[in-house]
Amino acid sequence: MRNFIEEILNTGNYNLAQMEERIQKMYVLGKLSEDDMTYLLNLAAENACLDRRADSNAFVGVDALERLLADELLNSF
Repeated sequence: MRNFIEEILNTGNYNLAQMEERIQKMYVLGKLSEDDMTYLLNLAAENACLDRRADSNAFVGVDALERLLADELLNSF
């Protein structure tokens, strides 16, 4: 799980607040250790980049982790 999230974080193409929330959810679900969570939260903060289009200065979202989390939740039932 850590490697998958790390690959997304290395792109820098995600919404920081959403990614932090998803990393914390994966920790709560027992998918990440506390050390992994801390590492990934720090990496997320370091690698986040802004979408600097003329009409926006917002973060670009990535849905891959959201889909993974949904799959994990569905598989746990």
